[in-house]
Amino acid sequence: MTYYIATALAIVVLVIGSILLSRQQRDSTLPVRAAQMPEDPGYAARDAELIETGPDGRPTYVLHAELIRQRPREGRIDLEKVQMSVRDTQDNHWTLQADSGRIFQDTSRVELAGDVRVSGLLADQPDPAEIFTQHLAFDTQTEIVSTDAPVTLTWSGRELRGTGLVASLKEGRVRLESDVHGLFTP
Repeated sequence: MTYYIATALAIVVLVIGSILLSRQQRDSTLPVRAAQMPEDPGYAARDAELIETGPDGRPTYVLHAELIRQRPREGRIDLEKVQMSVRDTQDNHWTLQADSGRIFQDTSRVELAGDVRVSGLLADQPDPAEIFTQHLAFDTQTEIVSTDAPVTLTWSGRELRGTGLVASLKEGRVRLESDVHGLFTP
């Protein structure tokens, strides 16, 4: 009878030992497996369109890009051949175009670069205005575009050049910051 008890006790010790040993091995391999997992490469899309809607369900802006590529490690999304359409408070549409752009995650900021062009109606003006620059930032929440770069503003046969600009697309107002020169034709 003691032989059976000794054998049963040996089996129980063997089972408990193998459970503890397998748990220890599994715990030691988890970090290795996690470290070996590939980094999230993000997503990419061609001919993509992003639409943000307001509380009324209507689009506040529509962003179209020939190529969108997420960069999770850098916390941004890169854009190629960008065109945005923004609706202001008077239901007028502004268009923003650029060769490239970036959207930073967890912000409302879109940065545009390369032959940036913004067009739309200024307050109390019947003809559209156009803004030309090489770099521009657009805040999608406040609908303010800004740049520190050289800029050209044209509307109704008028042309102003300066360095730096702040424009509220909601209100249709533009302010050139410095070194402003103008040309007005009759």
